[in-house]
Amino acid sequence: MSELNGIISLLIACLELLLIINILIFSKRRKEDIAGIFLIALLLVYQSFEFIICNLNFTSSLTVYLAFVAITLLSPAGITLVILFYSYKIKYVFLAYVPAVFWIIYYFFTISNFEVVKCSMLYAAYNYPLGFWYGLTYYAVILLTLIIIVFNIRKTKRPELNKQNYILLTAFLSFTLPMMIAYFLYPLIVEVIESVMCKFAFLFAVLLTYFSLEGRKRSELT
Repeated sequence: MSELNGIISLLIACLELLLIINILIFSKRRKEDIAGIFLIALLLVYQSFEFIICNLNFTSSLTVYLAFVAITLLSPAGITLVILFYSYKIKYVFLAYVPAVFWIIYYFFTISNFEVVKCSMLYAAYNYPLGFWYGLTYYAVILLTLIIIVFNIRKTKRPELNKQNYILLTAFLSFTLPMMIAYFLYPLIVEVIESVMCKFAFLFAVLLTYFSLEGRKRSELT
């Protein structure tokens, strides 16, 4: 069955491409829509690399590193979307990328430590340095993103304006909650957490598309 390794990643990548096309055609292409496209594109890139690694057997350390670059940019890209949507000062966007840039540079100089441990139809497992600290900074940015969304939901005085807020909150919870539940039920999932998280994040991509289309509806009503 090795010929099917990575095939789910290819399928998800194709579907994510369709989502990007939908946003490009049907959204107003506001700054948060462009940020959403960038997020989905990062997911698409990772899934494509996973297919290349697991199905086409390009298992070099450089290929794995490039897949990790896409993953590493996901959390700051997510908080960027939220900062743009809530019209916070743009300077905070650059701060969100500091941890990601650090890891990308650090891992560039330790590329030889990246290796593929296992591939299957559903996931890939990797070895890479300082995984705990990488995960700590990665999920800290996601947690901050959730806090910002909840804060804005609580301060919004008009409930009818909250629909996009709740779509955004649901989008981020759609992959973080399943990962937390999966970890508590099966702690060994940490060994494939990057790959599995990006599979859960397909629903995130779908909800980001809905978020963009809902934004168009709102702008047409105002």
